[in-house]
Amino acid sequence: MEEYLDSTLLNVTPSKTKMGQSTFKCDAAREWNGLPREIRELNTLSKFKTHIFKHFMDQDRINHVCTVN
Repeated sequence: MEEYLDSTLLNVTPSKTKMGQSTFKCDAAREWNGLPREIRELNTLSKFKTHIFKHFMDQDRINHVCTVN
């Protein structure tokens, strides 16, 4: 079976400590890698902003629990 490499993914280097894993560099790379590939492949800032906003709004709509009665 041929392994497929995704060139849009960032390499998250392992850290020896928990504090090292929570640095901006590691967290940002994990967040980026968690985005849908279609968003990671966009090549203009305006398209990226539009799609990332829609993505997070959809995520919020799915995961949001309203406690107001």
